[in-house]
Amino acid sequence: MPSIIEIIKNRKSCRSYAEREPEPEKIAVLEGFMAENNRGFFGSDIKFKLIKFNETPKEALKELGAYSIIKGAKLFIAGIVKKQGRYLEDYGYCMEKNILKAAGLGLATCWLGATFNRGGFSENMRAGDGEVVPAVTPVGYAAEKRRLAENVMRAAIGADSRKPVEEIYFAGSFGNPARPQDVIKEAMNCVRLAPSASNKQPWRVLDETRRQSGAAEVRFLHFFLERDKGYIYPEGQNIDMGIAMCHFEYACLELGAGGRWVVEKPSCDPGGREYIASWFFL
Repeated sequence: MPSIIEIIKNRKSCRSYAEREPEPEKIAVLEGFMAENNRGFFGSDIKFKLIKFNETPKEALKELGAYSIIKGAKLFIAGIVKKQGRYLEDYGYCMEKNILKAAGLGLATCWLGATFNRGGFSENMRAGDGEVVPAVTPVGYAAEKRRLAENVMRAAIGADSRKPVEEIYFAGSFGNPARPQDVIKEAMNCVRLAPSASNKQPWRVLDETRRQSGAAEVRFLHFFLERDKGYIYPEGQNIDMGIAMCHFEYACLELGAGGRWVVEKPSCDPGGREYIASWFFL
């Protein structure tokens, strides 16, 4: 099994899938992981399910709204969550863990947020009152060659480009773009590599050190959402923040930079950005 940082660096979204299906033992590992991965930092309970469409006609798949973009997939991971609090961040955080687990098993995935029929998946998941399916992903083996349409789509959204770190990482205030050092440099690179809707990369991170009364200095990395108002699925950017939190946490823990998520707003002016959460270094 490769390291989680290697998995983050190597994973790419896949929209074209091979006929070959994942082996039963890989399915069992993935389903076991999803059963345990059912709660986000903000307290949302999430129920994930691997939906098998092996016997489902293509016409029915088209009704789910994903089949025009995704080709050849027979398996999808979907989850239901109560629509309350920061459920979208929790969903993004937990679903990305599923996706990275699948990648570690050699399986391909692709986040789908704005381009699938939520009603169809909600019905399949038997969602209750107030429960929603914010996003899904196909899972399987990647086709040997990408379709032309997939290459065009990746080029259109700049799927392989990322913002320079100075545009997403700040020290002390948002007027002070900075370069992270040591462990944080690697962890922030994992944040840069996080998938996001239309590759908008809405996360902004503020590094703050405080001296508490009668105590040693404490350090926080505050995560903010800088929303793109022109995006067709605004809620997707909250999901993106959960994905970024997942990447940062996984990288920090693998690199030995222990900590935990807290809600601890900084005192500086956020400049219109939306505060989400902070990583508190232990």
